[in-house]
Amino acid sequence: MSLILIVDDESDVRTILRERIESMGHTSAEAAHAADALQLLQENQFDCVALDLCIPNKFQGPSDVYFGRNLLQRIVADSGPPVLIITGQGLNGPQTCRDMLVSGAIDFVPKPFDHRLEEGIALALKKASSNTLASGSSETLPLSDKTLVMYRDRIELGGVDVGGTRECLIRRLLPELARKNAAGHYIKSSRKALLKAAKVFDKDEAAVSNAIKEFREKCVLKLQCGMLDVIITERGGGLRLAEGIEFRIADDHGICNQAEKDEKDVLQELKRFGSRTCRQIALRLGIEAARVRSALSKLDDAGKVTLAGVGANTTYMLKSATP
Repeated sequence: MSLILIVDDESDVRTILRERIESMGHTSAEAAHAADALQLLQENQFDCVALDLCIPNKFQGPSDVYFGRNLLQRIVADSGPPVLIITGQGLNGPQTCRDMLVSGAIDFVPKPFDHRLEEGIALALKKASSNTLASGSSETLPLSDKTLVMYRDRIELGGVDVGGTRECLIRRLLPELARKNAAGHYIKSSRKALLKAAKVFDKDEAAVSNAIKEFREKCVLKLQCGMLDVIITERGGGLRLAEGIEFRIADDHGICNQAEKDEKDVLQELKRFGSRTCRQIALRLGIEAARVRSALSKLDDAGKVTLAGVGANTTYMLKSATP
């Protein structure tokens, strides 16, 4: 049985939350404003906090979204329990959700409550449990190695299995989320664009959101990271991998041979378009120009491509395509 702190200025909402929490087999305490919540947090060991954004700072004070935001930041700064944000219409848009996750919330549940309330509470309690285990063990799992590797039967982040069995949608999405521009920065994509690029025609945008949410949750539960430390939600709703994450695809033997994959991709571009510059290929593939240059150099050494011109204007083509 877990103890959950409810922070909401509406008594009817607190009642609903209390009954839903009790139906899950847990107990709760209630606060109607930020000052009361801070006092309860000092006096009790809570497993998680269900926090409404728009609350008063003190008794009979005006409600404001900034009081909820500030309380969240104080709880996170004090290494307090995981916080589940709950809020009503007008404050439950994607930008607010993103801001709260960036600020350290474990999840975001809109009002009126549906099944996502129980899912959010369960996630927060799992995170609290994993934090407790980590603090009592010498084998903590910090996100120090940000290498994300997709094997045939799983996905690993920093050597830790974070799910991703063969039929998971996330396996189709990750290579698209890992696309980079010529400057080496990850490119943001809409959910619709991800489905199209990954050639997934039997799923909708909601399926993309669910797949990414589930993947984030697995990362959060197994590693000391936040919901946006691996996959970022940009302003406006675009998605991409977080800077610092290095994505690789392992071959059939479990070896991450990114160089060979780059060579194959470059060859496909030259077969399709004929004569291309390094920059054109990099932009098309969404990878760094340095990787394209490396692939072209190896293909040149192998006698598979030829080149014409000098400097940035150098063009490449397949050897068999030369006159």
